[in-house]
Amino acid sequence: MKCERCSGLVIAMSFVGGDEALGAWEYDGMKCLNCGHITDPLFMKNRRIRARQGITRQLARRRMGSPDRRIEHAA
Repeated sequence: MKCERCSGLVIAMSFVGGDEALGAWEYDGMKCLNCGHITDPLFMKNRRIRARQGITRQLARRRMGSPDRRIEHAA
């Protein structure tokens, strides 16, 4: 499998972590050996949902306006 960022080799991994306050957590995902990008099933599910709804970060930024535009209008 190829990395979506750098086209490097992606391998399946189990990630484990946590602490006493939050408790332990574990999930399975994919990690690029070249750039270190991590993707897991929840990320992919959320991307599919957003794609179906037509919501992207770029559209959200357009709705909110860039910080530069807000400063110009405020002056």
